[in-house]
Amino acid sequence: MKSTYKSLIFLILIFSSYSFNTRASSLSLEEIIDLGLNVLVIDTENNEEPSCEYVSHPEGSMGMSITNATKVPGSIKIYSPAGEILYYSGAYEKGESGMTIKIRGNTSAYYDKKPYKIKLQKKSDLLLRGDKKYYDKNWVLLNDYSLKVAMGFEVSRLIKMDWTPAGEYVNVILNGDYKGYYYLVESVERNQNARIDVSEDGFIIEHDPYWWNENGEYLDSEFSPSYNYTFKYPDYEDISIDQLNRIQNEIEIYESSLKNDTFEDYVDLESLAKWFLGHDILGTWDGGGANFYLYKFAVPSPSLIKFGPLWDFDSILKMENKWSGPHNQSRFATFFKSIDTPFMKNYISIWKNQGKEIKKGLEEYILYIREGKQWQGVVKSSEATAPIWGDTLNLNEISDMYEDWFNNRFEWLSQQLGEFNDEISDESGVNSIYDYDKDILKDVYNLQGIKILSKASTQEIKNLPPGIYFINHQKFVIK
Repeated sequence: MKSTYKSLIFLILIFSSYSFNTRASSLSLEEIIDLGLNVLVIDTENNEEPSCEYVSHPEGSMGMSITNATKVPGSIKIYSPAGEILYYSGAYEKGESGMTIKIRGNTSAYYDKKPYKIKLQKKSDLLLRGDKKYYDKNWVLLNDYSLKVAMGFEVSRLIKMDWTPAGEYVNVILNGDYKGYYYLVESVERNQNARIDVSEDGFIIEHDPYWWNENGEYLDSEFSPSYNYTFKYPDYEDISIDQLNRIQNEIEIYESSLKNDTFEDYVDLESLAKWFLGHDILGTWDGGGANFYLYKFAVPSPSLIKFGPLWDFDSILKMENKWSGPHNQSRFATFFKSIDTPFMKNYISIWKNQGKEIKKGLEEYILYIREGKQWQGVVKSSEATAPIWGDTLNLNEISDMYEDWFNNRFEWLSQQLGEFNDEISDESGVNSIYDYDKDILKDVYNLQGIKILSKASTQEIKNLPPGIYFINHQKFVIK
């Protein structure tokens, strides 16, 4: 295996998209704020719109993607549903203030409602959790028409993946044009305090069918010419030759271990089992698409390669009464060859010991969606943009869809894997997190009297770091 710099010929497409209504929303800022979600107001220099070109895969590969995505400088403000400015990046000044925004994604970038990546020039927490450990420069705005992103990350949280990206629904205004609601989420990055905590000598890589669109910045895979490895950390341009060789060697060892059935000596089996079980619960169709991440804490070191995080939920709920798509990938064939292997024992143990807790957690989350007051802001926002995007949400229909799916899915998985153990951990906290009857929206202040959360939910309050907080200036909570 070697690092390669191949000259690829792309077919560049001039993509003419259509929309339900190309007219920009006429809602005022005040009307958008009143919809009930935090509002991200993004203003770019000279009102420049992010743009890209569309490319098709070269022969022997797969997929459609984008290239020449412009990084447009500008600023970002976040308004609370009460109309207060919770965050302002300042005007763009490279390395000091402001941000850049660009179109992201592959096939998702072909839709009219584009996903975006935001890069702050100065680290901050756009989710406003009141703790500097969450500060980062890199954030993502995802489309989420059927709450699939939120549900996928909830499965990840309940299955106790090492890290689940945090996110929330927000409304987005770009250069005065109301774009509708998005899911604002942490991107997959190295962050030793809050995201994937690999060391400076570690790595985060993606087994990526879109490697051909990385300008030669990838490492070859022996499994298939359709998949190679691209880098999330470190940035390829920052990798020394020595570091690149060491990462390349780790990949060779990992792939060889899959072929000769010694992977249990090189892969963290618990993270692998959770990754598979998460996809099996969700019924993911896409078995070999993008967003399959591997990471290792340090190289060289005796640490094992880990799988995760779960990401990309566009194709969930599609494998009814079947195993998820990753089961069909040849590189994973050895994982399920026998019920007596250490991997399968991990997989079945997680199912039996956590399955009942996961099922109960999902039932509570569906109830939270159906009856929690916070979700009304998403519904109102979808109604406001229905003439443009046509994505009006019906919470009862969506919650019924997920309820039916998970009831059938857990019954089918029980037939394949056996029933759960009876106990549910007392530490799960499911009821207290999604106690929708008591989920009263409150403002939260720190000891200096600065509002750090506006109309916070019970879940948001529980997620605060240890400390003393004033709620509505009437009482405080010690966590």
